[in-house]
Amino acid sequence: MADGNNDVKEKGYQRETASPTLSHFGIDHVMEFPKTTVDLSWNIKPTEEETCTHQKESEIRIQIDQIPQFLFKQHPAFEQLVKHILKAFRTQMIPSNDLDSLHEIAILLQKIMMLQADQSLWTAYLQSGRGELSSQIAIISLPAFSCCIWPKELKTMLKLKSDDRAEENRLYHNFVTRHLSKLDSQLKECQHKLLVTSNNYPNYSFTIQHIIMDYIEEHMKSFRAYIQHQIELVHYDYYIRALKIKYMQINPSNYQIQMLKDICEVKYALALLEQESQLLTEQVAYYNSLDQSKLFDFIPQTGIHEQ
Repeated sequence: MADGNNDVKEKGYQRETASPTLSHFGIDHVMEFPKTTVDLSWNIKPTEEETCTHQKESEIRIQIDQIPQFLFKQHPAFEQLVKHILKAFRTQMIPSNDLDSLHEIAILLQKIMMLQADQSLWTAYLQSGRGELSSQIAIISLPAFSCCIWPKELKTMLKLKSDDRAEENRLYHNFVTRHLSKLDSQLKECQHKLLVTSNNYPNYSFTIQHIIMDYIEEHMKSFRAYIQHQIELVHYDYYIRALKIKYMQINPSNYQIQMLKDICEVKYALALLEQESQLLTEQVAYYNSLDQSKLFDFIPQTGIHEQ
């Protein structure tokens, strides 16, 4: 990979090619024909499911084509990574071609890790819709009780207006499976490119790969935490909605329903207080661990400093 191409890719530049018009082919006049009343394939409007599928496919392509700043060649952290690899192999410099290969390998590894994380989230969506989540959550005990519940995130994406539950279930299932299939296709493509690139780099080894992956993992902590949080939300949403379905099956009275709501609100408020208390405890412990003289750096007003 040439350095010039890397600079273009890293800065997010894209080449623009003007679309050819009819005048380019020597055609300056176009005969107009009456509009057909038949719904030809190109006249049929895409369904909501097809539109969302195309949008998600575009999001996947944009996501994997973007190079994060920590993988720019000029980024200080990436330069430290190269020095770490040099130190590990007791060499003074890496040839330009080898550096390009390492850079491409790092980008491919980052793409693979992101696609795998997305796969785990969408697999949770599918398992929720199929009623396969209950056995995977330690705090949930729903023996012999399985509900097919599609997450709220999918309802926000598709915005279906069908009253047919079977049709709705089919559309959600097709949408998620198609997206997972697309993720799998993109993942295999990146894995193949990684295999080809690493084979063309004679000095490549699993040791180098682990060094690069550790570097990427360090910079993807927030993304990993976000995906894990989303998966946990899917599990808890499934748990709450499944319990509600199970409770309503015993035909409770209005008084019993209101009592359950009141109990849930109290338990929610209690759980929120416990979380806030834990957060404050952690913050106090963190500030107590700091050098007291440096705490003034967090206070911008000099008058408060003097006090």
